[in-house]
Amino acid sequence: MKNPLVTINLVVFNGIKYLRHCLKAVQEQTYQNLEVNVFDNGSNDSTKEIVRQEFPQFNLIESSKNLGTWPGQEKALESSHGKYIVAL
Repeated sequence: MKNPLVTINLVVFNGIKYLRHCLKAVQEQTYQNLEVNVFDNGSNDSTKEIVRQEFPQFNLIESSKNLGTWPGQEKALESSHGKYIVAL
């Protein structure tokens, strides 16, 4: 397997301050065989709308409440298909 699928999992809660910058950096990677999961931990800012509108190629996984970082990563892992996983 020359270019295995790499999954990037980002867990975020009210992340509007850094979200665009982070997802743009992920989008600009030269490695193209990527799957990106954004796990929203019950944000009440415009985090979900930014992902839906500006980064529709990324998978948005929503929680109705803040589960915390590691439980959020575990939920994101359930949707991961990559041979390698990067947790952000």
